[in-house]
Amino acid sequence: MYTVFARKYRPRNFDEVIGQKHCTTTLKNAISQGRIAHAYLFAGPRGVGKTTTARILAKALNCDNGPTPTPCNECVHCKEITQGSSVDVIEIDGASNRGIDEIRNLRENARYVPSSSRYKVYIIDEVHMLTDPAFNALLKILEEPPSHIIFIFATTQPQKLPQTILSRCQRFNFRRIGFEDTLSMLKVIIEKEKIKIEENAIKLIARKADGALRDAEGMLDQLVAYSDSLIREEDIRNVLGLPSEDVFFNIQSYIAKGNTKELLSLIQQMIESGISAEEILTGFLEHLRLVLLVNTNVNISLLPEERKKYITADSQQSPNVILRIMRFLLETRREMRYSENPDIYLLETMTRLSAFKTVPIEKIIESLEATPYGAAEESPAVSEAKESYRTDEITAYGTTPKTKMQEIWEQVAGTMEKESKTIASIIALGNPVELDKNRIVVEFPNDFHRDAIKEKKKLVEKHLSEITGKDLKIVFKKGKAKDIEKESAILKKTLRFFSAEVVSRGG
Repeated sequence: MYTVFARKYRPRNFDEVIGQKHCTTTLKNAISQGRIAHAYLFAGPRGVGKTTTARILAKALNCDNGPTPTPCNECVHCKEITQGSSVDVIEIDGASNRGIDEIRNLRENARYVPSSSRYKVYIIDEVHMLTDPAFNALLKILEEPPSHIIFIFATTQPQKLPQTILSRCQRFNFRRIGFEDTLSMLKVIIEKEKIKIEENAIKLIARKADGALRDAEGMLDQLVAYSDSLIREEDIRNVLGLPSEDVFFNIQSYIAKGNTKELLSLIQQMIESGISAEEILTGFLEHLRLVLLVNTNVNISLLPEERKKYITADSQQSPNVILRIMRFLLETRREMRYSENPDIYLLETMTRLSAFKTVPIEKIIESLEATPYGAAEESPAVSEAKESYRTDEITAYGTTPKTKMQEIWEQVAGTMEKESKTIASIIALGNPVELDKNRIVVEFPNDFHRDAIKEKKKLVEKHLSEITGKDLKIVFKKGKAKDIEKESAILKKTLRFFSAEVVSRGG
């Protein structure tokens, strides 16, 4: 019977575990010193060796030569644990055995001594899936465990475990396996299996695995079945539905040039070829991440010709612009998960990005100095050619310097809304009246509003600097009470959109 690579090349001792030396070294030393705990918690992402390490620990404790940090893998107990047939090493899936009845049965069976081994070991995978009553039932045996019982819990979400459980376990945090470690293990498998594959293809598998070695081994297994000759990079992209890296260079170029037509045409072609909207978004984020890393001289594994392309890509947009685009895409990806039509959501996102422009603060100051404050509303032509900070409007429109300041301040309010809707609503009441290279002067109708913002001044200034790209300070000024159309940013936008005016006010 065929055995998949992930099982065939599963580590058999602590030294073979890849990328988790901080965990295996501690476990080996604890066994050597006889400091064996009654409960362990292995936490970390999927596919990084949690369950495998749990089985090795069970072998180390029950080996005929043990307890030993180097199980022999030859005795009856080691072989049974490796094959999963040991009656004294019980593996439980927490997702399907999550109720109180299952844990009560576990408690009853735990009272009995092992049939032939030194310890009875319970390995509970995805332990965070247990119900609260089940955790309560488990707590009793963790408080007063029999001397022959060892619990090993594995989870990808340790934050969901009750503190009463966490405090009774020795916790080991498993990390994502590094790119180089994943690459090395894949090359070992390729050499032993005599697989023909391009170097770029191996690197693509390792990068796509994102720190999960099991995923990398699974992808390699699938690709061997797909291609009976040489595995090429193109084969990987076809099998896994991955877009070409050149596509993301084109996307970045179209965004930088504001070429909406070509950008949407390219995105639509990718969607029609079967690439999911989330895959496109994730791939573009990874592309921008590499652009930033390469151009800040961070040491990453890239071929010379690839590195040159990323250096060229950085010249199209400044690092600050790239960071703002990445932040926008991260928010989009989070919201896309709840979208009924991710493809349309992606097209809308890319349309907004193609209209994304920034205004140097110097230009805003220059236009403010060129136009008297009182004449701002009467001279819309002064800044018709100016660029907009906004990313939520596809077409540009003429704005006055006063409106520019108001738009920046509204963006600050919009950004703060994610952290505090109360503070955001108070910010919206502010009336920016002056802007120079170092500060922005904002009027507030009363002391209460002004004092409320002062308490969050550093946070507001942080968002202001991120939006403008300059280190600006906020100066507060007491102003007159605003009209209602100025007090509400939403109402103001509505009035402007419909060319309307306020004719009456409610009590």
